[in-house]
Amino acid sequence: MLRSKTALWMLAGLWLAMTLTVQAQQPPKTVQEFASALLAIAPDAERDALLEANPQLVTKQLCDELIARLKPPIPRNKQAEALLASNVLLRLSERLGYDKGKIEALKHLGSHHRERGERQTTLKIWQQALALAEAAGESPLVIAMHYNLCAVWQELGNLDEAMQHCQASLTKAEVSGTKSNLAFANNALGGIAVRRGENEKAVAYFLKSSAQFNEVGNKLNELFSLQNLGLSYYALGNFTAALRAYSCSLPLAETLDNQANLAKGLARISSIHASLGNTKLALETAQRSLVLYEKLGLKAEIGKTFATISHTHAVAADYEQALEYGLKGLKLAQETNDETATRNSLISVATAYLYLKKLPESEDYFQRALVLSEQQQQHDSITNCLLNLSKVYLKQGKDAESLKYADLAIRHSRQTGNQGYLWMSLQHSASALVALKQEEQARTRFEEALAVLEALRENLAAGENVRADFLAHRIEPYQNLTSLLMSQGKTAEAFQLAERAKARVLLDAMSAGQADISKAMTDDERRQQRRLRDELTNANSRLSRAAQAAKPNPQQLADLKVALEKARLDYESFQTRLYAAHPELRAQRGEAPIIKSEELAAMVGDKTALLEFVVVGQATYLFVITRATFNGSKAAPEIRAYTLPIKQEELAKQSNEFRQQLANLDLGFRASAKRLYELLLKPAAAQLAGKTQLVIVPDAALWELPFQALIAGDRYLIENAAVSYAPSLTALREMQAQRKQRGTGLLAFGNPAFNTETVERASIAKRDEKLTPLPEAETEVKALAQLHGSTSRVFIGTEASEARLKSEASSAGILHFATHGILNDAAPLYSHLALAAGDKAEDGQKEDGLLEAWELLQMNLNADLAVLSACETARGKIGAGEGVIGLSWAMFVAGVPTTVVSQWKVESSSTRDLMVGFHRNLKGVGSKTGATKAESLRQSALSLLKKPATNHPFYWAGFVLIGDGQ
Repeated sequence: MLRSKTALWMLAGLWLAMTLTVQAQQPPKTVQEFASALLAIAPDAERDALLEANPQLVTKQLCDELIARLKPPIPRNKQAEALLASNVLLRLSERLGYDKGKIEALKHLGSHHRERGERQTTLKIWQQALALAEAAGESPLVIAMHYNLCAVWQELGNLDEAMQHCQASLTKAEVSGTKSNLAFANNALGGIAVRRGENEKAVAYFLKSSAQFNEVGNKLNELFSLQNLGLSYYALGNFTAALRAYSCSLPLAETLDNQANLAKGLARISSIHASLGNTKLALETAQRSLVLYEKLGLKAEIGKTFATISHTHAVAADYEQALEYGLKGLKLAQETNDETATRNSLISVATAYLYLKKLPESEDYFQRALVLSEQQQQHDSITNCLLNLSKVYLKQGKDAESLKYADLAIRHSRQTGNQGYLWMSLQHSASALVALKQEEQARTRFEEALAVLEALRENLAAGENVRADFLAHRIEPYQNLTSLLMSQGKTAEAFQLAERAKARVLLDAMSAGQADISKAMTDDERRQQRRLRDELTNANSRLSRAAQAAKPNPQQLADLKVALEKARLDYESFQTRLYAAHPELRAQRGEAPIIKSEELAAMVGDKTALLEFVVVGQATYLFVITRATFNGSKAAPEIRAYTLPIKQEELAKQSNEFRQQLANLDLGFRASAKRLYELLLKPAAAQLAGKTQLVIVPDAALWELPFQALIAGDRYLIENAAVSYAPSLTALREMQAQRKQRGTGLLAFGNPAFNTETVERASIAKRDEKLTPLPEAETEVKALAQLHGSTSRVFIGTEASEARLKSEASSAGILHFATHGILNDAAPLYSHLALAAGDKAEDGQKEDGLLEAWELLQMNLNADLAVLSACETARGKIGAGEGVIGLSWAMFVAGVPTTVVSQWKVESSSTRDLMVGFHRNLKGVGSKTGATKAESLRQSALSLLKKPATNHPFYWAGFVLIGDGQ
């Protein structure tokens, strides 16, 4: 065995001697060959021998060749070679006295130790490199080493040292004018600002760095910088700007085929949609992110996405699902030891437990999340945990503890500039102060919360429906301050606050007109819009045809519904991005001032009463405004407030049950009608005595209550007074101000011709989802044509098309639709009126014959009145503060001050009689002058009430007038 080993060593020695001989005989001809030869030898002794044998090649050029080989990025399979090159470079540079080589070698050796997590060793090596670079006057290397030291100090948690090095790197880069270095320095400074919770500073840095990376063509770092920018905007509560930044990052991720950051961008966009209240789009976007992460096998990121989905379900009030996804995310986060994902999941689980009223569990998870957030110096997460713990303690009756945590959250919010958290923290603090009987301090906090909230809404560059959703999810400070003012007996101030909370988006649209986004669109955006609208139209048409088949295929219908939903989500996403890309449209909005006392006086005649309801958690408030007189002289309007002792949930239950009784022709409705009158109106009976015109501003579930069918004694309310409704009295003032700027004549559509291949030839009693012919509707509009004479334009059958409506509606004074109306409970802006598909519109856009609420939002109408003689057109999503978001709301946004709409599925022949009677009264047929709109509807309803066959409220109480009733 010994002899064998000896023989091997002899052979090895012979091979080495032969190799050196060959090398001596065939020396490297170029620096490149010599560098390769040096790196191919393992022992230092052999490398030294090779250097001694080739002194003519041991030069600075050899060092530069080695430096070139260390240029990043270095593949993982080349890391060992890079380490060897760094060590060889250092030895050669020291031998030659070449400072640049020594600095480059130290720079790369530091990176090697940093990769291994040896940060203190890295720090010492890079500090040595910086000193050498400064002594040698190597400016580019000085910039690089300051930047590197900034990064390692951040990792060590010393932000002050990191900031000093980063500022030094930026200063040097500004002198040298190297844009790439400027971009890296600004991006690093942004990262430090984020760590410090200084998000406004972070935004400024990331704006610079993303633009600079774009200029030098560094797409990868531009992508990172844009995502950092989006995160900082989101932290400031500027959701629109955050969406714009993330949307810009997505094409870069796709170009680079960077699936991980594409998924990350989608996940962040999902969070923004959830914050804006668009939970459907948020979940769809999160699912796209989840699919990408699952393909990549990134468990920690899957866990974070589960936390995002959990948050979205919580916003949608689906708390069981929120808990399920939160726990799934937490399990994955703990399996992967990902602290960020663990923190996010802890917060998601804690939030779900809070809303499920499991307070001890919620407190435990929030406290655990708070500890992690403080360890990680995640300021927004700290604030989130603090304000939610404040909420938990308030629900537990620990008022002082609640105030302590809320005030800590306020302090953190102010430090970070996070306006979204600031208004919530102020709200929680005010609620705790109320519980502690410190009412004046509470009022100050509530008012500051409202100021912050309204500034956020004003800065939101989005469509009307998104802005309405935004405030609907943030109505609590208005309600709580109203309750406080009412408890203090400050009726006038409470009423002003109620008005301040209602119909803000609608007021913006009416006071300044709609933003014409089409003028701001680029050619590419117009092409995208046309394509997406075509896809939406085609999906609508396919589903409509399939639904009308004699024997619909259930599976086909299900598939088509999925396709339609996808087309809707794509279009909504495009619309949101569009407003985000054109923030200048926000400046076009107006700000209507809250109605003043003298303006109220102009609204209330001797026979008029204005009634405004405010529904909060534990009570309902009724404000009644009438004209007061003293010694026979008229004075300012009298505002009285009544506290109605019914909780919000119970009020919603009773209101819905009553509406269902009427809609179902239930003969036992009278007891409910009397009970609701006793509850809602009898407290103000003395003030309402003798009033023949009632203008009602409902709130929450009261929007679905047919007040006209309430019974006082043995008489319906409508027998004593004409009833009209308004989103707010300030909005009503704006509607009345628009009377002079109206179109002329009647434009009516009745009994449109639908797809004749699939229409059933049968009569129906109700105008429901089945698109069957409506002969009574045709009779209705023909009668209206005779009433209105030469000023009328009436279309039936194939002529009653969507394209015709869009081309002629802007010039009409009255719009009347006698057709099918279909309510979409889940997505009210997709509720629609069914018209004939017809030809393309003037702009060449395909039409599917379904005039949806979102399309109305984009129209500019000049009609004084719109009558939607179809089923459930008064209904939609009840948005807190804004009213019913649906067809009637869309008409108001489009510019029509008055709409007549239905609260349930109506019967055809009685509807025909009601509508014809309404128009006859408007025209003054049989009298010298026409009645007001509200009185015209009342008189027509009373004519049905007097007939035994139609005296049930089902026949005459279903239609209501919303808006200007004069």
